[in-house]
Amino acid sequence: MKSTFKSYVNVYEDTENYQNDVDKNADAVFNAELTPALLSGEVVIGKAASVLKFSSYSEHKQGISGTLFCTNFKVSFVTADRSSYDVVDSSQWNRLLKENDIGLSCIDALYQVSGGKRKKLVPGSGISGRVKTLEVQCKNFNMHTFSFKFSPKGEDKSVVNAILHHAFPAKLTLLFAFDYISEKRQSGEYRQGSVKQYVGKRPSVRINLEMSDKKSPAKQVPSGEANVKMRGGGELKMESPGLIEDSGEFRAQKRHTGRRGQRFRHGTTLYNLPTDWETELRRLGCEDDWTVTQANEGYNMSTSLPECFVVSSRLLSTAFVTASVHFVDGRVPTWCYTYSNGASLVRMASTRPDTDETTHEDLMLEGIRMSHPRKRQPLVIDLTKTCPLAKDIATSYEKLKELCMPASLKDLWSVDGEWLSRLDSTNWLNDVMTCLQVAVYAVGKMVHERKTVVIKEYDSRDMSCIISCLVQLILDPTYRTIIGFQNLIQREWVTMCHKYPDRLGHVRYTETEESPVFLMFLDCVWQMLQQFPSSFAFSETYLTALWDSAQVAIFETFLFNSPHQAFTAIRNNAAVNDPRHTDFLSVWDWSQQFEEEQLSLFMNPLYTAKHDIPVRTDTTTQRESCTNLENKSETSAQEEQHETDIIIPETTAALIRLWSQCYLRWLAPLQIIGGGAPTEYLQQCLLVEEILHLQNKLRSLESATPVTKETRPTSHLFFSSGFKHTPAKLSKDVLTSSFPFSPIGPSSRSILGTPLSVYMEKSILNFKMNDETNASDT
Repeated sequence: MKSTFKSYVNVYEDTENYQNDVDKNADAVFNAELTPALLSGEVVIGKAASVLKFSSYSEHKQGISGTLFCTNFKVSFVTADRSSYDVVDSSQWNRLLKENDIGLSCIDALYQVSGGKRKKLVPGSGISGRVKTLEVQCKNFNMHTFSFKFSPKGEDKSVVNAILHHAFPAKLTLLFAFDYISEKRQSGEYRQGSVKQYVGKRPSVRINLEMSDKKSPAKQVPSGEANVKMRGGGELKMESPGLIEDSGEFRAQKRHTGRRGQRFRHGTTLYNLPTDWETELRRLGCEDDWTVTQANEGYNMSTSLPECFVVSSRLLSTAFVTASVHFVDGRVPTWCYTYSNGASLVRMASTRPDTDETTHEDLMLEGIRMSHPRKRQPLVIDLTKTCPLAKDIATSYEKLKELCMPASLKDLWSVDGEWLSRLDSTNWLNDVMTCLQVAVYAVGKMVHERKTVVIKEYDSRDMSCIISCLVQLILDPTYRTIIGFQNLIQREWVTMCHKYPDRLGHVRYTETEESPVFLMFLDCVWQMLQQFPSSFAFSETYLTALWDSAQVAIFETFLFNSPHQAFTAIRNNAAVNDPRHTDFLSVWDWSQQFEEEQLSLFMNPLYTAKHDIPVRTDTTTQRESCTNLENKSETSAQEEQHETDIIIPETTAALIRLWSQCYLRWLAPLQIIGGGAPTEYLQQCLLVEEILHLQNKLRSLESATPVTKETRPTSHLFFSSGFKHTPAKLSKDVLTSSFPFSPIGPSSRSILGTPLSVYMEKSILNFKMNDETNASDT
C-alpha cells in the first residue's frame, strides 16, 4: 500500500541545531587566540607561550600547557587545554580573577628553581639567564609553579622580568587601580558599581559585569519591619535581615550620598561625614557626652586622622588642636564605643618621644573622665606592653607561611611528625590568643567595673584597630551582622587610618613595614565564630574572601594609608577632576567579585535559624515572661538584656585553633574528599531550607491556601528558594574540606569525590522544579 502521508515537520531540526551550536562553540574555542580577560585600563606587558603549569604538589609530573601573561593587574595563565567546549569557566570563583590568575598585589615572593635548588628573586632586579622553572608564592598561602622548558627563547626572561617589575611597585600611584580609573575616565564609560572584562579577539567570551538597577526576581521578596529601641530614647524602624543587598539597611544607604556626591551601592557607612558619626552616637545614646569635631578639616591638625571624628564633648576643639602637636602623628584620643552603662572605649597615640610634657595628655584624659556619667577615672591599657607588635606579627606570619606552604611533598611529609610543635613555634596562635585576652580584659573593666578604657599605642594604627573591634564585637550584636561588621572595619580601620598598603605590602619601600595585622584580626574573629557559631551573621568563607580581597589592589578600601593620602593621590591624578569625588571601587560592593550564588556562602545558616526563623512560643510562657519583666525595674531589665548580648570568648590555649580554610585550603594532599567542615555547613543550610519549607506548608494547611514557591520565605542561603535555578555548584563541584575553594588545580577533573548534589538526594526539597512544577511538589 502506497503511503500518501507527507510530513512538514523536520524531525531532525533539534539535532541539527544542537550540532550547529557544538560546531560554533568548537570553532570559537579551538581557533581562538589564547588571550587573558582584561579589565579597563589593563594591558599585557609580557607573555611566554608553551608554558607548563604544574599541579600542586605533583612533584612536577602533572600539569597543563598554556600561555603565561603578565599585565599591569595580574599574572594570567591561559590554558591550551580544550577538553571542554564551554567558553565560560564554570569553576571561576571570583569575577575579577579566574582560577589561574594571580593578582600582582597578591604575589609575596618569586623563586627561580633549577636542579632542585630555589633562588629567591629580588624585587626591582632583573634576570639575564634562562629561567627553567618559576615558583610564585602568594599572600593567600597559594603557590603556583610554571615551567618554561618548551617556551621560545627569550620569552621566559621577558615575562619574569615583567612580573618582577610590576608586582612590587615603589609608588602608590603605580598600582593598577589608578590605571583602571584613568581608562574609565578617558573612555567616558564609567558607572559606579560596574566592572567590565574584555577578552582580546574573542567577543564570544566577553563578560559584562554591569550592575543593574533592576532587581532580579530572587530579590523581590517581602520584608518585615521591626521597631528597635535606641538607648537615647525613640525608636528606629529596621527591616528584617536578608542577603547583603536585600536588607533595609542596604536600601536606605543606597539612597544616601556618600563621599560628597558619590553614590555607593553597598550599604556600608563610610564615616567621612559628620552625620555618619552622629547617627552612631544616637544609636548608642551617648551624644551628650561625646561629640563630632571637625577640628581637622583640611587635615590641618593631622594627616593621619580623618577630617571628622568623635571626641569628648567636655573639651573645646581648640584644646585638641593645641594638644595634637604633642602626640605621635597628631593623633589625639578619639572615641570608639560607649556601652549601655556609660563606660566608653577610647583609642589614643603615645606622646611624642621628643617631649617630656604630660600636661596635654592629662588634659585629654580629664576630658574623657568628665564624659563618664559617674566621672570615673579611665583605665589606660598600653598595648605596646600587652599585645604583640606589628613586627612580632610579621615574624610569626613568616614562620606560619613556611609551615603551611611547603615547597614539595617531601617537605610536607618530613615535618608531619612534628607539625604541631612547629605550629606552636610560629607563635601565631599565641599572638591570636593574646589579642583576645586583652579584649576580654578591657570588656571586663567596662562591663563589671564600669570604667572607661583607653587603649594606648605608639601611633594607634595597628593593635588599636584589632582590640577596639574585638571589644565591640564582644559587646554589641549589631557588629556581628554583615553590614555592621563592614561598618566597624570601615570606621576603625579605614577611616581611622590603618596603613593598609604598607602593612599588606602593596607598595615596597626600602625599609619594609609589611605585617598582616588585618589577617590577625580576622583570625581573632574566626576564633570567636567557632566558639559562638550562631552569633555571627557571616560565615568563615566571608572572612576568607575578605582577606583575599585585601590583596586585590583595585579597591579603595585597602588602597590608602589614610583619607589624607587618598585625597592627595586622587588630587594629583590628572584623570580625576574632583579629588573629593572618587571613582575607585569599594570592596563592600561584593557583586563586583561574586555571583549571587557565591554570596550565599557568606551567610551563616545557624545565625539565620536563630534570628530569622519565627518560632512558635506557648502563650502561657509568653505571659509569664512579660509578668516577670514588669516586676523588674526598667534599668535592670535593659542591663540584663545588654548582658545577654555579650559573648565572652574563652582564651585558653587549648581552645585556640588553626584557621584551616584560610591557611591550608591550597594544600591538596591535606584535603578531605567528601568531608570536613563544609559538610556541616551545607547540611545546616539544607536544614534551614527544610524548616522554612515545612513552616510554609503548615501555614498553607491552616489558612487553606495552596503552597507556592513564591510564598515560601527566602533565606538567601546556599539552597535558598530565592535562586531561579539550582546552584551550578550542586552538579559540578566536588566537595572537599576546602570548599568553596579549589585546591586540586588543573588535575581536578581526575578527582573522584562527592558531588554537592548528593545533599539533595533524600531532601524533601525539589531543586529541579520550574515554573510549571505542581504547587504541591514545592
